[in-house]
Amino acid sequence: MKKFLLILPYFFSILIYSQCNTFSDCNPNSGLYSGNDPSLIEYDNFTVAFHTSVVKDAFGQWKIWGANGKSDGTTPASVPQIINQENYPKLRGDILKVALGSFYGNGQLIVLTTEGLFAGGASGAVIPLSIKPTDEFDKVTVDSKSDGLPAGITPQDVKMLFASTYTLILTTCTGEVYVLSENPVAWANGKQGSDNVWHQVMENPTTSLKDVIVCRGQSAKGYALKKDGSLWTWGEKVQLGANQISQTVSLDYATKMLVPTGISKIKMIQMGTGQLDTASYFVLDDLGQLFVLGHNEYGQLGTVPYIKKIQKTWAISRYTDGSPVNDIVWVSSGEHQSWGENTGIITKDGKYYTAGNNGYYMIGREKQGTYNYWGASNGILSSDIITFCEIGSHCSAVIKKGSSHYGYAGHHIAGSMGDGTVSDGVEMAYNFVITPEVSVCGVTCNDPSIVNNSPVCDEEAEAIFTIRSTPNDKVEYSLNNGSTQTITIDSTGRFEIKIPNITTEQELKVTRFTNNICDKTVSIVSKIKLKPRTDPEFSSLNKICFKQTNPPLPTTSDNGIKGTWSPEIDNQKEIKYTFTPDKGQCAKIFSITIPLINNSNINIEELANNSINVNVTAGTPTYEYQLLDSEENIIIPWQPNSSFINLKPDFYIVQVRTFGTDCLSQAEYLFLNIPNVITPNNDGKNDKLNLKYLEKAPEAKLTIIDRFGKIMAVFNSTSTHQEYINFKSGTYWYIFEDGKGKTKNGWILVKNN
Repeated sequence: MKKFLLILPYFFSILIYSQCNTFSDCNPNSGLYSGNDPSLIEYDNFTVAFHTSVVKDAFGQWKIWGANGKSDGTTPASVPQIINQENYPKLRGDILKVALGSFYGNGQLIVLTTEGLFAGGASGAVIPLSIKPTDEFDKVTVDSKSDGLPAGITPQDVKMLFASTYTLILTTCTGEVYVLSENPVAWANGKQGSDNVWHQVMENPTTSLKDVIVCRGQSAKGYALKKDGSLWTWGEKVQLGANQISQTVSLDYATKMLVPTGISKIKMIQMGTGQLDTASYFVLDDLGQLFVLGHNEYGQLGTVPYIKKIQKTWAISRYTDGSPVNDIVWVSSGEHQSWGENTGIITKDGKYYTAGNNGYYMIGREKQGTYNYWGASNGILSSDIITFCEIGSHCSAVIKKGSSHYGYAGHHIAGSMGDGTVSDGVEMAYNFVITPEVSVCGVTCNDPSIVNNSPVCDEEAEAIFTIRSTPNDKVEYSLNNGSTQTITIDSTGRFEIKIPNITTEQELKVTRFTNNICDKTVSIVSKIKLKPRTDPEFSSLNKICFKQTNPPLPTTSDNGIKGTWSPEIDNQKEIKYTFTPDKGQCAKIFSITIPLINNSNINIEELANNSINVNVTAGTPTYEYQLLDSEENIIIPWQPNSSFINLKPDFYIVQVRTFGTDCLSQAEYLFLNIPNVITPNNDGKNDKLNLKYLEKAPEAKLTIIDRFGKIMAVFNSTSTHQEYINFKSGTYWYIFEDGKGKTKNGWILVKNN
């Protein structure tokens, strides 16, 4: 039998990605290898808050470590732990988005699943206490809506979920923005309402902010990019790029900002923090230019020379030699905590530079407590290629090409490093040694994996291999040691191979994969074995009753296999029956010859002493016998003895069954015992024959003839009277015929007065 291989190909082009939730497991558009479409940038594959971190790997699995990381919301997670129902028992649904924010050392984890919003960690750090007053990880309900989302919004409608101190910002796939915050100025709706509900961001009292493709923020602040390239901001102590002083400006509605002069198409945005809850703004364009605005107390904007603490108009950031920062692909600021005042950038060739506050050596620089211009961090070699950076507050993290461990610098406490310890210390340079190995979507070299549907039933189900890998990976594989095939993984992160109607074990081997990060030879083998077929089991197929109505054969076996029987039941001869299981159960065809139980050939003979004996021929012994009267009442119950004695004249039903079965046959019998003398003188004694039992035997008749052969009377089931007045005294003969081939002869003496 020929087997046909079905390969489901996918052709990758970045143009096929839509704005919202196209990637099934991993959006690799992040860090060093990120593209220039702002609607496709993935900001949150690695999130660092004050002392807590979250990562998403190439297969869509999320892990967390650090302060408040356990499900009780208070205990640190000292090593990376998977965010799943085992570790967070109240979690339900498939994870769609994860956000992380903190208030100094206290982190709060927010998880959006297909079932809605969940949160755990330091209560009040992000979500208002009026909504989530407890630390334990649990479901969040907002304004009586069980999924915790704004009215009219479902989990699948959410494009981006961003968290910072006292602020949670939700951007929908259609470009609306909603805010949860305890600070009314963050609501951007004129401070209308309360802190226990979502607020839609408005441009004015009647016009909502629309067409947003990215929204980030800070404590009680928002910063949005629309699809037309315009920038918008709102909240406490913000900047518009129009030369105003930020400390005195708070905006109750989303307000359009000036766009930097000389900027090309905007690629990504970031909002950092300044002192006293102020803001720093960053815009990166598709040419690699970084434009900055706002607070600069520690040099976090990278402007040189360090002249002023506030950059009131947009300016291009500059290196220490005065040259513009125009060669970068990624920027990260301490956006998840209202303290930190520092920034990290990655250049097109993978160089990593930091600027700003180096308190607790959180960006791995030499100086603490003062400003730092753009410069290299300790622990990073000039030859290192950094594929991702995430600036937190009190700590920061980087991914280095060729290292399975991530790099960590800053305050080492409460499990913040994920190295299994909770002790207090400082990492003055990026440490790639004692940190755990992490896989991060799009920026680490992640081996493909293969999942399959083994075992598979032969010739019934198809074998399915699914190669899972980072989108854009080129993967080489062979099937059953055949020729090498090369495929490109599309945005789903999956490539499926189907082999129908297999009869032998199947093997898929991935031998090589390449992407921007690595070109690696591997040997990843997956096998699909054949599943043994199950024997249907039946305990009740022990008989078919001859010429009787039999119940249908069971269509479900004792061990739960469903199917059909053929041929139909034949109750006249013993034949073989075949049970064919329904498809998809991997069960064997079952055949059986079911015994035919026959006890229908009944012969009854009269014996002396008003008795009868029942004989069954050509049947299935052993037998049991039962006697019923004409009204089908039991006279003698089931017995192994075939004889019934001391019977009176009457109509009887004799029943026979084969022992241990319900196969039952019966025969009718008229037991005739005619007296030899009739005296029809109306004295009430022997005036006539008792022929009542003839009523039950419509085929029977009793004929009385004289000695000359003349028929004197014929009685049957319809006879209503007996008349003997014309009978002369003398001897008469009778002939009884039961209508079934049996006769009985005798004489009667009639004495007439």
